[in-house]
Amino acid sequence: MMKWVVLLDGYLKGMRLHVIAIVSLMTLSMFIWIVTIGTLRYVFYDYKIVKTAEDDLYYTEAFLTDNDVLYLANGEATEVSKRIEALIDLPAIDHVYCVYTVNSVSYLDKAFSITLIDPKLLSDFPALKDLGIDFGDSEDGCILVGTYYDNVHGEIELGFNYPQPHMESFHVIHQIRSDYKRLSLNNASTNPLAEDLFTETYSDIIMLATPSNLDRFSRMAIVGKSTNYIIGMKHDATLEEKQEIIDSTKTIANMVSIKTIAENTKNEIFTAIKRQVPRPAFLLLATTVSFLSMAILFVKRKKVENAVSRLCGASRKRIAIIAMSAMAVVSILPALINSLIVLLIDRSRFSEILFPGKLYEINLSGLLLGTPAYLMIIVFFVLTAWISFMVVLYSGQNMSPAEYLDSCN
Repeated sequence: MMKWVVLLDGYLKGMRLHVIAIVSLMTLSMFIWIVTIGTLRYVFYDYKIVKTAEDDLYYTEAFLTDNDVLYLANGEATEVSKRIEALIDLPAIDHVYCVYTVNSVSYLDKAFSITLIDPKLLSDFPALKDLGIDFGDSEDGCILVGTYYDNVHGEIELGFNYPQPHMESFHVIHQIRSDYKRLSLNNASTNPLAEDLFTETYSDIIMLATPSNLDRFSRMAIVGKSTNYIIGMKHDATLEEKQEIIDSTKTIANMVSIKTIAENTKNEIFTAIKRQVPRPAFLLLATTVSFLSMAILFVKRKKVENAVSRLCGASRKRIAIIAMSAMAVVSILPALINSLIVLLIDRSRFSEILFPGKLYEINLSGLLLGTPAYLMIIVFFVLTAWISFMVVLYSGQNMSPAEYLDSCN
């Protein structure tokens, strides 16, 4: 092993500044590309969910005062929320629901919240099941989100403060360890996008908002409501009936169809791609060309040494292996550095790797990395390694020692 290290070090001698420069450039350009794709994935994540939503769904943004928001967070109804929920009595309305949040919950002495989603939500947004939100036949089980719960199996014990401090046991259906954004329905916009329906989270507990669960939690915790609602209209409702409901709620809420939100989000994604991708793509391409140029220069500068090595008895194969190994070191360093950065970012979201004893979270809102980031790093490494192989292959490895020397003149 040490022999190879000495050989590679000697082979790279005289090119170290070039190597440092190209490694730095490759690392930076790859990282910028990963971040760019990560931001686009963040937006596309939400779009994947809303684009497959059922027809006749409406995101209803309630017009609330600061006091109304405070009341809802404390589980108290407001005049606006009452009027929106009363829409269920209209003939054209099929269902109305919000998202509930159970506050003041603890696990291993750390504060958490529980998200309660309406059972109808899973049929309204079928893509959620593909992301792991599937309760099967269980109505009182829970789904854990994040690697913080890796040691939990079968049951989880959660702490509550009301009516007095005590522990409650819940059946664990399964765990979601990948990136996850929960439907929060708390963001408002005059022209809402898919991301306005979701909130990024790295540790969450999800349960169904069944009457039994709502009753159970209301007796031992504060159950807050989201400020906005999802309203589903009946499929056989006429356009006039739908428009009449939208017009009648204009004073208390802004109703936007989920299909409109999906279309707006798709346009936003295309705009983001046109705006964000070209420069990082050009930088990555320029870096690849720079690596190719360095590889060609590298091989040319080593022709005399290769000729001497051939005269001293080194085989063509051995010289080629040393050359490819030296350039592989150059191409693998950016891959390792970026992999480490992605690993630290992903792990710092979920675990205690950076700060033992604390549930530490880095604020990286707007960025999704995970497996696709590693795949891009691997593809870039394979591409640069292939370039190295082709340069060495066509650099005169089949020449005789005399021909090597002649080519150097």
